Amino acid sequence: MENDNHSFDLGKNRIEALSDGIFAIAMTLLILEFHVPDLPHDAPNVMVAPALFHLWPKFVTYIISFASLGVFWIGHHNMYHVIRRSDRVLLWLNILFFMFASFLPFSTSVLNAFMETSVAPLFFGGNLVILGWILYFQWAYANKQPGMIAPHITGEHRSTVSTRFLAYPIIAMLTMMVCFWSVPISLGIYLCLLPLYMIPGHFMRHQRDTMPHGNQNAIANAPAEAEPANSSKINENLREQSADDAAYSSRSRDAESGRVSIQNWIRRRTSMQKKIIVGVAVIAAIVAGWAAFRPELLFVNKKVNEGFPTAASTLASTVVSSGTFHGVAHETKGNASVLQVPGKGSVLRLTNFTTSNGPDVRVFLIGAKDATDNATVTRDGYLEIAKLKGNEGDQNYDIPAGTDLSKYHAVTIWCSRFHVNFATAPLMSGGPETASTPTVVLKGQFHKVAHATSGAASVYDLGNGQHVLRLTNFETSNGPDVRVYLVAAPDAKDDATVTSAGFVELGKLKGNQGDQNYDIPAGTDLAKYRAVTLWCHRFNVNFATAPLGS
Repeated sequence: MENDNHSFDLGKNRIEALSDGIFAIAMTLLILEFHVPDLPHDAPNVMVAPALFHLWPKFVTYIISFASLGVFWIGHHNMYHVIRRSDRVLLWLNILFFMFASFLPFSTSVLNAFMETSVAPLFFGGNLVILGWILYFQWAYANKQPGMIAPHITGEHRSTVSTRFLAYPIIAMLTMMVCFWSVPISLGIYLCLLPLYMIPGHFMRHQRDTMPHGNQNAIANAPAEAEPANSSKINENLREQSADDAAYSSRSRDAESGRVSIQNWIRRRTSMQKKIIVGVAVIAAIVAGWAAFRPELLFVNKKVNEGFPTAASTLASTVVSSGTFHGVAHETKGNASVLQVPGKGSVLRLTNFTTSNGPDVRVFLIGAKDATDNATVTRDGYLEIAKLKGNEGDQNYDIPAGTDLSKYHAVTIWCSRFHVNFATAPLMSGGPETASTPTVVLKGQFHKVAHATSGAASVYDLGNGQHVLRLTNFETSNGPDVRVYLVAAPDAKDDATVTSAGFVELGKLKGNQGDQNYDIPAGTDLAKYRAVTLWCHRFNVNFATAPLGS
């Protein structure tokens, strides 16, 4: 029979019904982030497949958001399976919980719209953190109220459930911090953590062991039937002796049981402390290893696209020396040139550059003529120019004023954290040639053919017969094996024009977004090739074309 103190307590059925409705609607709203690609109804497979593939970031955020709502709903459902009653405080905690649960579809929309920023992932992660904390506070509050949780839930199981509810918001807060240096990695962590919450916890696996044994106790404690009224005095004495013996045995068993319980409690506590120490040590080792090696940098490229260094005067820039990179510890491609820029001094320029990413990578001028190992760099002396700006793309570095360039004969990409030579470019004298300030000779705007594309294409004359195609404010769809062509036609609005008119391939598309440069082969007749086409070589599809004009 319930205690009279709880006669005005509120039921929990309405909370559970509202929970099911709120979560069902929030989960359904997530699908509204998807829209059918804007393609003709008779579009071929080669157009539909890349368009669907282009939606993969939304698929990832959909899985994370839907599964997160599922985790919270299951946690809420399990919690109210053992909570017997409610009150006004618990009702308001649920109102807050449902408010932020219904807010998650909007957080997901913000993440999809601004995924390249750090603010959007923080906004999304903050929503998950708040949900986790409110769910934990519900359990913590119910745990402290007398009679609110079913009596068969032991203290050990209550502690286990508290730890499980507390883990989610703490881990989510730590994952939020990751987005400051890598949004994809932070989303990957959210994705990897979700299966952990789908594994039944200690409480769920052992719930049947904690079911009340009231029936058994009732039977065990049931009074014995009365003895016949005509029992002899001897039988009464025997019964009294048996009762004394039973009482003594019971006290002995209780004492032994208490001793065993204390020993078991000590063993469990010691085991738990060891597990906590081991867990903290493992986490500390993982964090230290990550900080030292930064393994995620192997999968994250930092791209840079800096323009040609502009002289402060009308005089031309002079190439002092130049060379081509060769890999040492990591495969590296590109060119290094030392330029004398009037009004600015000496500048080191890396072009068509690509290498592996890594922790604390620096750019050195070294005294050796070449370096195919680590020892040569440190033995022959070096001058640190700066930290590497990016592992891909064109970039400029100011050389300190007064540097004696005759003492330095090569450029080395050096990992300062582990003292490793990533790559080196031996420099050869550039002679009296000059690198004129680039001038635009042709330019045009991209228009859509198979895929929506925006941005400008410009052909620059670098002097000495060198030309470069530069794409700026550029954005198109990603796809398999996309190439950049100069097409021998004024424009190309279909696939056939590209193949029938002829083309010169400049290279694979470096990225579907951002500024980028492509060297045009020497001797190319620019009067003949008057358009730039983005061509999917895998499926022979013209993504977009920019007609070039003066």
